[in-house]
Amino acid sequence: MWSSGWSADFLNVQEGLIDATNNFHVPLVMAAPWHYAAVKKDNSHITCSQADLTCYFLPYHSCGSLDDICGFTPTEFGMTIEECTGTKVERITTEKILDQVEIWHERGYYAYQFMTRKQLWLRRAVFDFKHKFRMKHGPESDCSVLHVRRADIIFHEQHARKYHPIADYVKLIPKEKLNDPNHTIFLLTDDDNAVNEAHEFYPNLRWKYIDRPRHSGSSGGWENQTPSLNPALELIVLMATFELAQDCSSFVHGHSGLSDYIWTHMAANAGDKRVTRFRVDDQKQVFNEKYLHSEEELAKLLDEKRAIKGGIKPTKIETVKTAVTSSTDLDDSCTHQSDSSGGGVIIVNLLGLLANNLFEVAFAKMLASQLGCSWHVVYRSSWNTAFPTPQTDRCFPNALAKNNNRSGDKTQLLKLIQQIGVNQDVHRIFDAVTFNDLELEDSEHNNIFSDQSDANDVKVEWIKTFGQKALVIDHEEYHNEREEVIEPSNVLSILIDKPQVRVLDLNAFFINYRWMDGRMDDISQWLHIDPSCCTTPPPGNDAIVIHIRDFLPDDEDKNKNLQVGVYRDIIQQYSQSDQPKVIVVCQPRSVESDIVKSLVQEFNAVVQTGSDNIDAFCVLSNAHFIIPTTSSTYSQLAALLAQQKNDNVQVHYPTHTLDRPGVTLNVPTWKYHLTTSGNDRIEEFEVNHERLDIFHA
Repeated sequence: MWSSGWSADFLNVQEGLIDATNNFHVPLVMAAPWHYAAVKKDNSHITCSQADLTCYFLPYHSCGSLDDICGFTPTEFGMTIEECTGTKVERITTEKILDQVEIWHERGYYAYQFMTRKQLWLRRAVFDFKHKFRMKHGPESDCSVLHVRRADIIFHEQHARKYHPIADYVKLIPKEKLNDPNHTIFLLTDDDNAVNEAHEFYPNLRWKYIDRPRHSGSSGGWENQTPSLNPALELIVLMATFELAQDCSSFVHGHSGLSDYIWTHMAANAGDKRVTRFRVDDQKQVFNEKYLHSEEELAKLLDEKRAIKGGIKPTKIETVKTAVTSSTDLDDSCTHQSDSSGGGVIIVNLLGLLANNLFEVAFAKMLASQLGCSWHVVYRSSWNTAFPTPQTDRCFPNALAKNNNRSGDKTQLLKLIQQIGVNQDVHRIFDAVTFNDLELEDSEHNNIFSDQSDANDVKVEWIKTFGQKALVIDHEEYHNEREEVIEPSNVLSILIDKPQVRVLDLNAFFINYRWMDGRMDDISQWLHIDPSCCTTPPPGNDAIVIHIRDFLPDDEDKNKNLQVGVYRDIIQQYSQSDQPKVIVVCQPRSVESDIVKSLVQEFNAVVQTGSDNIDAFCVLSNAHFIIPTTSSTYSQLAALLAQQKNDNVQVHYPTHTLDRPGVTLNVPTWKYHLTTSGNDRIEEFEVNHERLDIFHA
């Protein structure tokens, strides 16, 4: 068996050892020289004469070397044990057994541990290396591991992977860790540029990394794991890394077999410590031949960041690739600026009711803040929507982008629609795009549609005429085609690839914590509620606030209403009072529902409906202990905003299933509790959020 990379090498050897013990035959043996026992490109700098695993580890079988087994020295690349006379064996055939050889499976892990029993000299070398490293960096309270894998990952053609910026990794580190001045980030990378990038863009974070030779980006070429030209040093560094990573409690990485081995070392040796894992490419397309050029794209992105940092304001659409790290919201001057860069129109088709709309307008504002003042935002109301209305304009004064069809320059929007090209009557198109909610001086062109669906049909046909100049983000089509979460960075990346786009049509809910994580400071400012809209007094620090929403009968499969026993279990488990103050927030029509009456009887609960849905939202978003309704975006968004105001807010989310539990945010700081099949008790408290299989709306 030839050598490729650490995980590929050991996965095959693990498989061979397990299969050999199952079927009583000679195990797979790695052909010499192993690339951690000699430089792969020219077989130089050999560690020992055998040039295989036995240079470092105790033998894991008694069959001898491949020479001994085959009776000759294989010279042709790709020689396998099946070609050895008298040693052909039946390989593993079932998927069940194949899964068991993986490092994260118990059998695979024990096989790996057995075959990597260090020789005494290696044990001492790794110990000395770790001791020297820890002496240099001193004691620490906690740390996070960032594994930034780059080098040759762009050379895999259709299986090429992306060079992610350091920012993508940093934003996944739990907020409480980043806010800890003693928190350290252990940076593991094969790219020297990544070390420089970390210090340049995050100079205030506490970085530590192993001082060793590295390639710069892809400079090392294909499968060149020995930039030091010292295979023994490279292996000592790896073995020490596996052990040093065990000091940390969180791990951020991309798609990498080596990451699986690092994580397994961390998880298997965690003891009482809770360790968490985050994927920088989670639920995104990992492999794509377009990533063949991602090294150049990353360099371009970083240059754009440097330009912004240096005070040079980018003017071209390519600059939208800059990561969103703080509010760059449009100010009032946007309504008076000329359309110097061409610009375009962002059409926000508002779907659902209040909470859904808040997700949608926050997503649109994130995009608008990056695209700049030359892009005009159009909010299209539907007949059942909560946004935008005079009430929402007053109660959520920061929610809408300033350059919009409600408070912005309406004449400028009309001109923009004319400029980007129409082949039909411009006023008819204008009304179709804006759903007739503008009062133009030329009133004869207003109210020309019999209903809003008619206007929508005209808008859809108008967008089709643009071809590649229009980008439609449709909820269902986006997921089916890309199989990834809709995030502002995804949309902006598409605009990078298609600079000719002038119309962006957003037709999705954007209910997904992934794009919100790390941006909640901005989002909470945008969704700030004017105090005059909150007439019900806040619940107080000691109150337990339960949200009850009665879903329609046809929703019962996804949104099963809970029984009072679920709330009793949560309150008994987490309340610090024998007689807690319980507040039930619900719609007026739900006051007489069975569950609300049961909660009143069980806890002597106070029922609050609020003066309207915004006032009730205020009650939830000011709570300190919240139990949302499963699948309710209304109470989930309120809980997010409550936690943003106060880190000590407890959110207890009951769910009847871990497999696609309706519309559910996956928030690491929330406590998820699995209910029994009858929804009458808690079956398992504090289910790890990573076990949730979430459908992102």
